[in-house]
Amino acid sequence: LGPWGTAYTVCLHSTVLLRVVHVFTSSFLHCPYL
Repeated sequence: LGPWGTAYTVCLHSTVLLRVVHVFTSSFLHCPYL
């Protein structure tokens, strides 16, 4: 891939991971009875 491809992949995965964590946190906070 090269340095740019690796950096792009890491950035993309970090963004997706943060979004997923944010969604899970929001769901958990909105549904405290889980």
